[in-house]
Order: sequence, then C-alpha cells, then structure tokens
Amino acid sequence: MISDATHYSPVIYPPPCKQRNVALDWLSGIMMIKIIIMHAIMYYSIPWLNETALIMDIVLFMYMPWFFFKAGMYVKAQPLRETLPNAYSRLMVPWIIFGVLALIILSPVTIGTFDSITEWSEWVFQTTVADMAMPGNAALWFLISLFACRLIASIVPLSHMTWAYATAIIGFIAALLFHAKPPQLWDKLLMFPNIFMAVFFYASGYILHKKQYDRRVAISAAVVFMLLTILDSQRADMRTNGGMIDSPIAYSLFYPRALSAIVVINYLAHRLPTSYLKKSILSYIGRNSMAFYVIHMPLMLSCKIVLLHATDLSSSTQLIIMLATVTISLPVADILLRRYCPEALGLKRDRKSMTAPDELP
Repeated sequence: MISDATHYSPVIYPPPCKQRNVALDWLSGIMMIKIIIMHAIMYYSIPWLNETALIMDIVLFMYMPWFFFKAGMYVKAQPLRETLPNAYSRLMVPWIIFGVLALIILSPVTIGTFDSITEWSEWVFQTTVADMAMPGNAALWFLISLFACRLIASIVPLSHMTWAYATAIIGFIAALLFHAKPPQLWDKLLMFPNIFMAVFFYASGYILHKKQYDRRVAISAAVVFMLLTILDSQRADMRTNGGMIDSPIAYSLFYPRALSAIVVINYLAHRLPTSYLKKSILSYIGRNSMAFYVIHMPLMLSCKIVLLHATDLSSSTQLIIMLATVTISLPVADILLRRYCPEALGLKRDRKSMTAPDELP
C-alpha cells in the first residue's frame, strides 16, 4: 500500500511572468501621438501642423500595421468559445460605448441637415456599415478589425506556425484582390477589406514575436527596408486598404517595407534603457492607449462644435485650444474610467491593475 508521503501529486509550476514590455508601451505612445495629430488635421489645416503630420507620416508610415503586429505577438491557443466573449468585452464593448458617445455629440449638428429623422438614421446606419465605425469616431474601425483577427486566430488556429504563415499569405492575397477592385455599397467605399491587411500583420506579429529581437534579423530587415524605400516609398492608408496607392506593385511592396520597418523600430526600442522607458510619459500613454484611442475623436469633435461659435478666434488659436483640451482631458478620462467604469475600456473590474492588456492598442 502506498503511503500518503509517497502518494503521487502533480507538479505545480509557478505562474508565468506577466511583466509588460515597456519598449512596446513606449512605441505605442509615439504612435498614439501621431494618430492624434493626424486627426487634428481633419479640423484645422495649418501649415506647421501639416508639416509636422507629413514628417510623422514619412517616419511612422507603418503606424497602424504596427498595432496589429503588436497584437499578433500575444496570440494564444484558445478555443473560439473562450475567445469570442473575451474579445467582445475587450473590443466590441468599447466600440459600442464610444461609438454611441460620438454619435450623441454629433447628432445636434447633423440631424438638421436631413429632411427627416428617418433619413438621418439611414445615413447613420449606412456610414456605420461602410466605415466599420459610427459617425464621429471613425478611428473605431481598428477595434472591429482586431476583433476579426482575434476570432480568426482561434478558428485557424494561428498559434501553430504553419497556420500562421498560411494565414499571412491568404490575408495578403485577399487584401490585394480587394485593392484591385474596392467594394462599394450605397455609393460608399466599404472598409472591411482592411481586415485582410490586418490579418497579414497580425499573423506576422506571431511569426516574428521572438525572431525580431535577433540582431541579424533586425539588420536584414533594415537592409530590406532601405532597398524597398529606394524602389518605392508610397504610404498606404490601412483603413481604406491602401486606398492612397493605385499600383498593385507599389501596394504589394508596402507589405514587406512596413514589416521590415516594424522589426527595426521594435528592435531599436528594445535596446533602450529600461529605466528610461519606465519613466517616459510616452510609456504611460502607450500603456493606457485604449482610453486615448477611443476617446480622442469624441473630445476633438466636442471642441470643434463649441469652437464653431468662436468666430473671433483664429484657426491657430482654436487648434491650440483643442490640443490643450485633449492633452488635459485624456489622462483624466483614462484615470476616471479605469477606476469607475473599466468595462468601457475592455477591462475587468476585479483587475488589481486597471491597465489595458498588452495586445490592446
């Protein structure tokens, strides 16, 4: 008879370390600032702002692919029945809440431009379907595309490297086909093909999540990036599936060019001192960028509506007021939401640290 002392018991392993990658937080903060500046141009076209945005466009041309690549780095083997509710709470709940918020802000200045509430409602529905986001917060298309990537990663399954390569290739081919013939509905360009571009970079993030930090891989990526930049340096708008590029060759070259640039900047950021990265304000923005991402457009929209009545102020002054309001309000909104309504940001109320998971923006 086996005694209690020798009775078999399974080995209990310590939980894995969940320390955040502060280098990615730092980069995420930079990308978030680029997005805010880009969206500010929608309201005010001022020379110095346009020049700043142009420089950031050239340097950070792969900013949206970078977010999907980063998310792909954290792919886990998970059945669809678990992924679906998790992805819904983390991505679709913020999409609904901040989409409706933007629509409420926008409605007083748009309803009057239609002959009836029915026509306005029809416009809202068609715009939401076409843009993958409710009017007033177009940036939320990202959450729909990431939601699709999460589901695809469970169905495929993406955590197997063979499937990851196949998924990336299929995503590229599908995106290329839709780029050649962009789909339209109600005389509107449909944005859903960006999901296939997202799938490519999402799968690539998993494929390269470890290899990207190898110096030889980073050097090779830098060489590829420079050669491709010499061949073609056009920038593709990811939301419209490369709508800014007409040539299929230039569109195809964007993929390896953006991917190589992502590997290079991730490698370089990884080499920065951790002490600096932890203290940087950019890391704070990146660590909590979900709030910054979903709130910044409704805030800008609110400022613009209020400033419509400030006809005596110059465009430059109005822009400064808008940017100052956004700069002050975003951290405050982030803190308040994480404390009192973390679900709005895709977080769980019982989390001890109310910060967004690594794979979120």
